[in-house]
Amino acid sequence: MLAAAITPIAAQNFDCPQVERQVKLTAAQTTVTSVSLGQTVNYGVFVEPVNNTPDPTGTIQLVVDTTNLGTFNLKQSQTSFSTVFTIAGAHQLFVTYSGDFNYCAAAITFSLTVSRLGTSLSLASSTATSTPGAPVTFTTQIAPATPKGIPDPTGEVQFLDGATAIGSVTPVASKASLTVSNLSGGTHQITAVYSGDANWFLLRSAAVPVTVNRIASTTAFSARATTTDATLTATVTGNVAGAAAPGGSVQFMDTVANTPVATATLSAGSTAATLNATQIAAAAGHPIAAVYLGDANYVNSSSSALEIPVLINSASGVSSSFAAEEQVSLFGSTLASSTQLGPLPLPTSLGNVTVNVTDSTGVARPGGLILVSPSQLNFLMPAGLAAGAATVAVTAANVSVVPLQVTIVPIAPGIYSAGSNGKGLAAAQIVRVHADGTQTVETVSSAPINFGSDTLYLVLYGTGIRGRSAITNVTCTVGAATLPVAFAGAQTQYPGLDQVDVLLPPALAGSGQVNVTVTVDNQISNVVTIML
Repeated sequence: MLAAAITPIAAQNFDCPQVERQVKLTAAQTTVTSVSLGQTVNYGVFVEPVNNTPDPTGTIQLVVDTTNLGTFNLKQSQTSFSTVFTIAGAHQLFVTYSGDFNYCAAAITFSLTVSRLGTSLSLASSTATSTPGAPVTFTTQIAPATPKGIPDPTGEVQFLDGATAIGSVTPVASKASLTVSNLSGGTHQITAVYSGDANWFLLRSAAVPVTVNRIASTTAFSARATTTDATLTATVTGNVAGAAAPGGSVQFMDTVANTPVATATLSAGSTAATLNATQIAAAAGHPIAAVYLGDANYVNSSSSALEIPVLINSASGVSSSFAAEEQVSLFGSTLASSTQLGPLPLPTSLGNVTVNVTDSTGVARPGGLILVSPSQLNFLMPAGLAAGAATVAVTAANVSVVPLQVTIVPIAPGIYSAGSNGKGLAAAQIVRVHADGTQTVETVSSAPINFGSDTLYLVLYGTGIRGRSAITNVTCTVGAATLPVAFAGAQTQYPGLDQVDVLLPPALAGSGQVNVTVTVDNQISNVVTIML
């Protein structure tokens, strides 16, 4: 045990006029002025007479700070005692001699500094590698072990990820543990700091590295398309149960142009973007894939590609509705490995391509294939389709085509032209009836049509017309003149081809280039032109 001297603060003798009866109080050791908390400290106190006189008798009272340690009898002018300090800091020892028959009473004060404990703070992790969302436990141990009679460390242990606090714990029996499940991907340097208290020093641990491996992701891509827009949906999932849903963004990539057609932010692992008709047309024939860009917890991934088809009336161009037995064209990419024309009667499978139309009653019917090629399918809308919402589904060997949502109506008139997108010179004929009743047929060209003395019928070819109501509900506008039609119905030689016959009055002669439209049950066709 440590024998400690105490440094005198002040010494005095009580009122005693006889100088020869005064005493001197001293400590046995005079060099030790500080000790560590929890150490046993031994003291020896001497009562020395001023002159060569008998040994003092009586008692010594000892008080540390405000705690009375007791009264001790002198033996051969001295006494000893020991104590353990349980509170760090500056302390005072008050020594009072009672005096006896020969000696006056006396008192002296000594000081002592008691140092706080705490040499190290160790930190351990339950694992060196983890995945996002998985629990990781960090445990600290304060050293040295708490001496007997000394309170365990109080205060707080703060855990830090770099400079960022991730939690605080009050130590119990010198230990503190924190479990976290929100470490993001990457390497983290974890440290712990003990705040200290009255008896324990502030301590900081060494850094402990923990590597959180990012989770592999899977991106699924689906789409819903109409003739005017398309909704692209991406869902990103990971292979670790309990992990937070992937965040970040998804790009919907045109895989041919290698450019994004839309970008959307994930929410709960899912996101969607809408393309308008212009965007769809720009990406027509190009497969689209969803590309997840990854985040702090998840690795990037890509979906398989889907193709957003463009469906039009073969005669008039883009249309939002279609009629049964109408000729339509669908544009895409790698739809077929070669170009093939369908024989008559039209096949429902050609070049490993099929088209099925499911109408509003849930009945699916195959479409007759007129032409298949890598970038275009021409097919016939099936007969018997019920009006209302329908789905056009294409199965092709080389590409996944998004089912297209369309509307089926009784009529969707389109007139064929020599130009693209249903514009330009009419793909039509003139039937010339001579005075003797004979007829000749001429193809409409850019040259002016000469009336002469003959009766002229304009024969227009189109599709989506045969479902008309009464013939009186069909008219043809040529220039400023609205004319009745002699015939409007199916052209029996080619499936889906319709014909409209119009008598051209001689008054139109010399009109020059005029616009021509057909109105069927109040539905107006595209505009074509002829030269009169």
